[in-house]
Amino acid sequence: MIWGKSGVAGKRRSFPWFVGVHTGALSVLLWIFCLHHVRAHPPGTADLIGCLTQNGNNIALEGVHVTVDELPQIVLTDKDGCFLVPQVPEGRRRVKLLGKDILPLQLDVDVRDGADPISVEIKRLDDEDFRVVIAGHASNAQFASTTSLTARDVQSVPVRTAEDVLGIVPGLTLIQHGSEGKGQQFFLRGFDAVHGTDLAITIDGVPINEWSNIHGQGYIDLTMLPPEVIRTVEVTKGPFSLDQGAFVMAGSAAYRLGVPVADLGWRVQWTSGTTNRHRIFLGYSPEHGTGDSFLVADATFDSGYGENREVLRTSVAGRSVFFDSETYGKLDLTLLVGVSRFELPGAVRADDVESGKIDFHDSYDDWWHGSSARTIVSLSHTFENDEISTYSTVFSGFRDLDVVENFTGFLIEPDLGDARQQNQRAWSFGMSTRVDWAARPWMDVQALAGVSGDVIRQRQHNVETSGLVWSTAQNNDIVQLHPFLGLGLSFDPVSELRIDVGARLDLVWVSLADHLSGAENTGDPLWVVSPRFSINWRAAPELLITFAYGRGFRPPEARAFAKIRQKPTTIDEEQVPDTGPAMTVSDAVELGFLLQPAAEVLIRASGFGTWIGNESIFDHVSGLNLSYNATRRVGAEVGIDVFPWPWLKLSGDLTYVNARFVESNNPVPLAPWLVSGAHALFTHESGWSAGFHFLSIAPRDLPHGATGAALYELQGTVGWRWNWLRLSVAVENLLNKRQREGEYHFASFWDRDGEPSQLPVLQIISGAPFNARFSVGIHF
Repeated sequence: MIWGKSGVAGKRRSFPWFVGVHTGALSVLLWIFCLHHVRAHPPGTADLIGCLTQNGNNIALEGVHVTVDELPQIVLTDKDGCFLVPQVPEGRRRVKLLGKDILPLQLDVDVRDGADPISVEIKRLDDEDFRVVIAGHASNAQFASTTSLTARDVQSVPVRTAEDVLGIVPGLTLIQHGSEGKGQQFFLRGFDAVHGTDLAITIDGVPINEWSNIHGQGYIDLTMLPPEVIRTVEVTKGPFSLDQGAFVMAGSAAYRLGVPVADLGWRVQWTSGTTNRHRIFLGYSPEHGTGDSFLVADATFDSGYGENREVLRTSVAGRSVFFDSETYGKLDLTLLVGVSRFELPGAVRADDVESGKIDFHDSYDDWWHGSSARTIVSLSHTFENDEISTYSTVFSGFRDLDVVENFTGFLIEPDLGDARQQNQRAWSFGMSTRVDWAARPWMDVQALAGVSGDVIRQRQHNVETSGLVWSTAQNNDIVQLHPFLGLGLSFDPVSELRIDVGARLDLVWVSLADHLSGAENTGDPLWVVSPRFSINWRAAPELLITFAYGRGFRPPEARAFAKIRQKPTTIDEEQVPDTGPAMTVSDAVELGFLLQPAAEVLIRASGFGTWIGNESIFDHVSGLNLSYNATRRVGAEVGIDVFPWPWLKLSGDLTYVNARFVESNNPVPLAPWLVSGAHALFTHESGWSAGFHFLSIAPRDLPHGATGAALYELQGTVGWRWNWLRLSVAVENLLNKRQREGEYHFASFWDRDGEPSQLPVLQIISGAPFNARFSVGIHF
């Protein structure tokens, strides 16, 4: 395999490596100093001790499952209703309670050495009031469809990148239609979120979606985040919380970082795989610390399966806690750096595969490639007392992305070819603050404010098969700003009922200099008010009913302000004339419940709907967002979790969605209409662990009336820990099925001896065949 032929687009570029080397070297020096300072003053761990009783008659609640998000073990309350979770990192921790007399509770607890045991008192619903008494602030409102993932979940499935863990979230589907260094494609609740258009991702409050990335609006790439430092991921399906901002049309995923307590200290791991994969990981977090301070680095090389899928990438992630006290709060600095270079196989025509012109895992050309570099630095401060809690973040970042690919062959330009080279260099910045005030025992007030922005250089060239640039399609300099405000109330009018109500105001402003036309366009500020409303009603001790309404939005990408626009190669009946830059707004509702008929069983179900007045879908062929008629998406999700033993969790889920254009009733293309999954998670005190995940996706509706194929996938992991030794095996596609992971429907022309046609045809991207990875590590 080669990275490119001679010429501008084909040569290797050096920018990601000088960014990575210089930033990485500086970061290592910085984190060694900071971690040494933290090691000198270890905050330590503490045993979390508490008792659960029924208020009023002091009856102990026996057999309740108690878990702390980042810890692998599940502890059961004894006959006195008491429990002990050993060696919990100090600080604010989320504790989950699951038992037959209480619906699953999520409680934020301050874990401190020498602190008094916590006491949870619960009154049954048939008493005058129902309440939970515990030290600390109340958790956020619950939604029936919300999924919370922990470090145990991350380790239970084969994970190559930090995005991969989202694949076990019910109803959320990921497709890698490039190779590992490129952002993945997301599908959720009838949305084709492409590379992040409708799915918002944050890392400890820092927005990750790239508003106006040249390769795709809302582009998400988590190459800079090693999976080993993921503490939790909370996925909310829908725009229902006050702190959910842009690109939350389908939902959001909030990553929280930290090293699990079982991995504190030094850790070295080597991974080797059947696709000639090699990965080295090195990490350190003070062994007597909380896991909040860490420094980790990894480097990966993988030849990939089939043709043109090679990847070479490295990342550095670190955090230093400067101070953490009750008087001054907590201040920490986080650095994430990711650099990658990757090949791109592109899509192949299904008829060419069936006729034997090209192999299922092959590529039409071997010089399509890309490179990526991204750095994020953030400074965060948290402060809490009995009445007020604040969380403030200031961040800055750098991005460089270069992609060379060809979707349509020689359809548009029979002589020179349709290959394009995209490049984006951007500097990002922002700050945000959230304040929670316990104004009354029955009411909390939330306020948030912030601003983010980018300074961007975008270039898109048309290139020959030799790699030489023969014309320039886009040449833009961009400045964009996104200020926002939010205000909300959370109150309990009666003890069985919690109501959250609020709204946020988001403004966007874009200035674009189009160097092709010579025009400079500073658009008028655009704004949207997004109301948010939710209800949690405990109808019975074992039943929680939830309702939520929210408005999501997607800002127009900067290219919507350009004077020169490229025409799409295909137009369908649902496309409407472009009316200029505008906010895309959605209104979403969800009604659901959480039911616990027994201590070991949790059932969740929800019905949902999303309505959009005007639809915008990213077109991979033209590289532009296209305007479409109004759409609606309605559906339902059901799931069940069973805990037959403390060390075993079994889950199953099914998501159905009917996504249609309102006027014609035609299906919205690409997004799956039926997704089901099953998951098993085994974590035993003997040191053995295992996880298996099965995913089934029904045939998808494709553009122009075409239909795709069904997809079935089984993957799993097995691991063993003993003293300082760590062993694990991860296997993908255990059934070794020939999967069409990506399916599209557009015109292309590759056989230059034939006659070109504008008729769309089925295009496919193969999924990985059976492959395995073995890891060996030491921990000290």
